[in-house]
Amino acid sequence: MKKSQSTLINLQNRTIRSRKSDCGHWRIVINGTKLSACNNLKKMLGADNPRRNGDEMVMLRTIRKDHLIRLMRDYCYAVSNISALEAIIQVTLTNGEEKWLKIIGMPVQRQWGKVEEMAGTVQDISQKVCEENFGLSVISHELRNPLTIAVLNTQLAIKMLAKDENNAAVNFLRNAETHLNGMTTLMEEYLTTSGKSRQQQLNASVFDLNKLVDVLLTEMGLIHRYHRFVKVNHSPCLVKADKFKIIQVFINYITNAVTHSPMGTPITVALVNGSHHVEVSVIDRGSGIPDGSEELIFDKYYSGAAKEKSRHNKGLGLYLVKNIVERHGGTVRAIRNKNCGSSFFFSLPVLTA
Repeated sequence: MKKSQSTLINLQNRTIRSRKSDCGHWRIVINGTKLSACNNLKKMLGADNPRRNGDEMVMLRTIRKDHLIRLMRDYCYAVSNISALEAIIQVTLTNGEEKWLKIIGMPVQRQWGKVEEMAGTVQDISQKVCEENFGLSVISHELRNPLTIAVLNTQLAIKMLAKDENNAAVNFLRNAETHLNGMTTLMEEYLTTSGKSRQQQLNASVFDLNKLVDVLLTEMGLIHRYHRFVKVNHSPCLVKADKFKIIQVFINYITNAVTHSPMGTPITVALVNGSHHVEVSVIDRGSGIPDGSEELIFDKYYSGAAKEKSRHNKGLGLYLVKNIVERHGGTVRAIRNKNCGSSFFFSLPVLTA
């Protein structure tokens, strides 16, 4: 490791030691898999005697099982690719207290480009997570009344224009009504139900997935004028699903494709009908998925390499997509295209007689 890098880590460690007790630092020796942690970090994880050695591996048991699996997967990826590690995990202490921690790590190379250690910091962000959740609740409450008024006015405009047989305007207003109703339902769910029960709610209805794609691509074409949207397969495809949540899936996939694709390049949406499922794909010609990240990108709070992160990217979009699709009995996946770009897939059960 370069001297400047070593100095940076030493300075970072000294800074962490001098800060308040919601921060700590750690170090792992790769070959011996030896984990060491500072006293502050041990206190954060509820250690009875922070000065006692040998409790570091026991502390890993406080991490939620699914978060621990994701953390170890990200750690192995960072070591093998000599890249930064960044993850957000939830831990449950022995007294039942729950905390959210942000973990940052950097590989330490001492000779011949070989990673011998991984060192980094841990920050308790529980208060920040609670504030974000509270802020979402406040926003939901403040948006409920304006959304209700917007829906009523939209319905009134539809009735007035329907008398004049202005079909084009009526269709645009009905699309707007669909989005407004979906947003209103989402706000109500956050205000009236708990997180666990909210995840189980699906307002299923029967609709043609093919027609929904036509509407969404028309809307996306108006928003993103510098991209071309193409649809493959125009045959009808009936599904029974929560229409607004499936719209969320489409918007997330298409928005990601637009964000990572050069202007003027096509974005293709294809539907492949099967006997039991329909598989939808969104194909772009952008920068592509980093090798080895095809499964990681659907994990909660995962948002790519540190240099690709932005303050607006919370790593939740694709996680929510996976959650929605799996609750419908479908699956999600993503691949890196051979030439350029990526393909994102999701499947839904087709409606049978």
